[in-house]
Amino acid sequence: VELGGSNKMCTFKMWGYSVVLKKKFFIKIQINFVEEICTKSKRVQLKNLATDNGKELGGISTEYLEYSKIITFDIYDVKEILSEKIRALITRKGIKARDFLDVFLIQKEMNIKPTDVEKCVIKKTEHALNLYSKYRDNLKAKEKRIEKSSIFR
Repeated sequence: VELGGSNKMCTFKMWGYSVVLKKKFFIKIQINFVEEICTKSKRVQLKNLATDNGKELGGISTEYLEYSKIITFDIYDVKEILSEKIRALITRKGIKARDFLDVFLIQKEMNIKPTDVEKCVIKKTEHALNLYSKYRDNLKAKEKRIEKSSIFR
């Protein structure tokens, strides 16, 4: 477990091994106290560990009832997620292919275009640039790479 934080954000990271899935896992939770939010969150019911395609798995453990509780949770709207992905593309130090893939998949699967969230992206990017010098530095470095047409090297 790794814990980190500041007066702007708190991060929890946990690595482990799932005996059930027989593979390693990583969970990262970030709580941002200053993020610019453009859309309303949505209240949804989360899937739980005791269902498999809607069929109850009952009796898998003595804690079955605890794992089968329905949990309601607030989640970001997909437009918020797309806006944040584009903001990350603009301000992140490196180039991460997963951000481009995420933007592409959100566009394709949810039929939302970057132009649909342009105002939110600008608001989030301006906020991040005003708050963090590292994002300003990253953007300057990216501008040079774009001018040299070496953005994907």
